[in-house]
Amino acid sequence: MGKKSIIQKINKIMYFINKQMIPGNNLIWVLKLNEADTIYSFDSLEYANLKKEELQNSDTSGRIYKVTFKNDDGAYTYVVS
Repeated sequence: MGKKSIIQKINKIMYFINKQMIPGNNLIWVLKLNEADTIYSFDSLEYANLKKEELQNSDTSGRIYKVTFKNDDGAYTYVVS
């Protein structure tokens, strides 16, 4: 009889930077404002928060940024930092 191998799936949390679609409006949050925009993803909450602060501080529109992670159902959950 051969050995049975057990494959264990390790779920690694990826953090994303979401931004307000319209500055000052908290109803619609997006990963990208347009096709040319970058999706920012990180495997560390610390690095995600640093990038969020960098983006928010350099955005003159007043747009708010937040760190989220993707749930199994595809929805994003806001990370309170």
